[in-house]
Amino acid sequence: MNNEAAITNALINETSPYLQQHAHNPVVWHAWNEETFQRAVAEDKPLLISIGYAACHWCHVMAHESFEDEETAEIMNANFICIKVDREERPDVDALYMRAVQTMTGSGGWPLHAFALPDGRPFFGGTYFPRSQWQQLCSTVANEYKHNLAKLTAFADKLSTGMEEPDRIISISEDDTYDKDTIDIRVRQLQPYFDPQNGGLRGSPKFPMPTLVNFLLKYSSLTQNEAILTHVKLTLEKMEMGGIYDHVGGGFARYSTDPYWKVPHFEKMLYDNAQLISLYSKGFRQFKEPVFKETVEGTAEFLLQELRTKEGLFASSLDADSEGVEGKYYVWDEEELRRSLGELFPTTQTVFNIHTEDAWENSAYVLHRTLSPESLASELDISKEELQNRIIQIRSVLFKTRKERVKPNLDHKALTSWNGLAIQGLAEAYNTFHTPEYLEAAKDAADFILTHVRMDDGGLFHSYTSGQARIAGFLEDYSSMIGGLISLYQSTFEKKWLYQARDLMEYSIGHFMDTRSGMFFFTSDLQTDLLQRDIELNDGVVPSSNSVIANDLFYLARYFEKSEWEDLSNNMVLKMKDSLLQDITSYSNWATLYLSHAYPFFDVAVCGPLVISLSMEMKIDPQANVLYAGSVGKSELPILRDRYKENKTLIYVCQDKVCAAPVETAAEALKLTS
Repeated sequence: MNNEAAITNALINETSPYLQQHAHNPVVWHAWNEETFQRAVAEDKPLLISIGYAACHWCHVMAHESFEDEETAEIMNANFICIKVDREERPDVDALYMRAVQTMTGSGGWPLHAFALPDGRPFFGGTYFPRSQWQQLCSTVANEYKHNLAKLTAFADKLSTGMEEPDRIISISEDDTYDKDTIDIRVRQLQPYFDPQNGGLRGSPKFPMPTLVNFLLKYSSLTQNEAILTHVKLTLEKMEMGGIYDHVGGGFARYSTDPYWKVPHFEKMLYDNAQLISLYSKGFRQFKEPVFKETVEGTAEFLLQELRTKEGLFASSLDADSEGVEGKYYVWDEEELRRSLGELFPTTQTVFNIHTEDAWENSAYVLHRTLSPESLASELDISKEELQNRIIQIRSVLFKTRKERVKPNLDHKALTSWNGLAIQGLAEAYNTFHTPEYLEAAKDAADFILTHVRMDDGGLFHSYTSGQARIAGFLEDYSSMIGGLISLYQSTFEKKWLYQARDLMEYSIGHFMDTRSGMFFFTSDLQTDLLQRDIELNDGVVPSSNSVIANDLFYLARYFEKSEWEDLSNNMVLKMKDSLLQDITSYSNWATLYLSHAYPFFDVAVCGPLVISLSMEMKIDPQANVLYAGSVGKSELPILRDRYKENKTLIYVCQDKVCAAPVETAAEALKLTS
């Protein structure tokens, strides 16, 4: 350890916890910056670009096997300018080289490795390599660079041309409409891929996919499709029951390695948990299942207790590993459970499946449930209330026991984009459960970002780490933060959030808009350190920045009566119509916005002294296509202008710019939106 500490490279000056993990490697790592590229040109060496993130298990494995090995480091240092990139800090760099590796090999993942010419053009790449294979690969690539540079350069030129964003964004014809029938057909075609026993999609590994489930929830709510509603409910139940959910400390792991949600890949990411708070809140409003409320509470508690920083922001992730072992912090052996729980062990054994046939690796158990509360109470011959009391006691004991263990490392950098998702999730939970702590946490995070994570020109920084705001914001930062601010406004009716969202949208249009395609670039026009500017369209575990900002435009256009923003959002969705109708799983957030156009959408404006209580009463209803605005008194916000009447609280329900006569009760308003 002392020898390692004596070795330092340029990463010692970086703020990313992931990069600092490699600051004492014998590899002479450099950061992604202009100085590094100049060095590569001056020394005529190819670039070796290694991309990962702090919670990545196989990144740690390769680091231990190769990057901490002096023999391997000697080969790398002699032949390459080696660059380490935190993919969460630089999603633009990651996207560029991920696409290159996928083009070359047909697959990708992390750790991600790309070999490139000194100017950054890639010519070879891959993911994880065992040490001997990695050494051989580095030697082969170095030899090719020395003796066949013209061949590599020609391939890099060809690859870079092929990587350019394809012109797949179509023009809108005059007869383009929002077609309910076609989306019904596409959802029916998706149904054979549903897992009827475990929820989600068939197969493994199994990701929560909150964006897709959110689309299915909205679709089934609008269409009253009972089969889809049943599948959504099953998915939410099975995820919460599985080992992917931390039954002791709350929060979800990134994915399960099996089809049953049982054994997770143990890292916990902010973006997953933020979205799942929102999804389970909506699920509770739809199904009124108490366990969904408990899941929101547990996941929100995880965010507030484990990820919240002293500034009120939310850190990026908890590692999968502790003490160098994957999942060690989270799994249990039977003897430890018996010793810790005493007379509670038999209940634990039944509730969380502590049976030999359910053990994971090395006789370790991942706590998970396979039976509903009703079935468990029946099997234990106790009431549901008694079962709940025992589970609370079990969790309390195991939480205290687990706190004595060595915790996984926290990646403490706070990303604006993921914090925007957290703000939105907590606001959604507040709207559903009226827990003040959720709203205050969301407001604190938003206030800090808007005050301290801003550039001089009013734009956003991407990352806040160790007291420093750094890296010019990407489209995902603006789109997610605008979405969070809109959610905060709908929770509080404090107009400052909406006006900040408007200002950020104007900045986004000014610096990210691609006038040729009508979409937005991922990077701003101020950024100059990439080969090309990407347009992100595909929705994955996190929705694409273009689909999110199209949704933001849809909402802000209604609040501020800006027809040009309404047209922009509408055009973006219609340009994606063919893509989303062909593959809903890859464009599920686009499909969700499509539903806002295809089905009646209602603007609900509440004005008067009872604005908060009446709007809260309405928000608990599972409405899928409703926007809320409100004020206690007069307001200059266009959607509220001239609607206040003294000594009254009136609710205005409008559709397609046509408003019904104002009503005074939530029940009357809900009838108008149904």
